[in-house]
Amino acid sequence: MYLLTEAFEGRDESAKQYGERYTLLGTGWVSSFSELVRTFMGKGIKEINVTTEGINIRFSDDLTFQMIGRQIRFGQHDGGIGGSP
Repeated sequence: MYLLTEAFEGRDESAKQYGERYTLLGTGWVSSFSELVRTFMGKGIKEINVTTEGINIRFSDDLTFQMIGRQIRFGQHDGGIGGSP
């Protein structure tokens, strides 16, 4: 049984220790730096937008990286972030 829940327990500990710094777009699930790296490995940058709300980077394969304050959100493009340039 431990093997089935091991990955989730690690994420719970990470969330306790570091907060929800890395989250997945669309679901809001807590993620990790290693998942961020795996997601964007080999992808090309298509567009970078900086606004008063944060930074939004669009990649190939319709992927997005967003940094809003200390929080990093990533995953399938969801329309970007608000704010003014």
